[in-house]
Amino acid sequence: MRKLYVVSKDRYVLEKKGVHLIGVLTELDSGYRFEYKFGESTPHGVIGSLAIREFPDVSKVWEGESVNAFVKRLVPRKEGRFIQVALETAGLEEYDEWELLKFYGTRNAKEDAYLFEELPENLVIYE
Repeated sequence: MRKLYVVSKDRYVLEKKGVHLIGVLTELDSGYRFEYKFGESTPHGVIGSLAIREFPDVSKVWEGESVNAFVKRLVPRKEGRFIQVALETAGLEEYDEWELLKFYGTRNAKEDAYLFEELPENLVIYE
């Protein structure tokens, strides 16, 4: 199973600047799973400000249509008229949703979170 870390944009949250780990997105045989990864010492104010709108219950493991819709929002549509440009920009010869997710998930300025294969160095840790 492949996975991507979902982290916040670089910002201040409760006076700590950096990116905050939100959760993990995992590729399944039949779609995706999203699970929040807030630590026990993460303040409730941080959790509330970083929760993703598609996944309002931070104690739940999300699978199915809500996660698939989240992924579809981040990647160019396969049937879209600009798909060839999107593939070229991502350095791909053919449509690969996971590879597009990795590429566009780190560049989508409209989103509150980014996707990474490895945790960034400026990750904020609550102890």
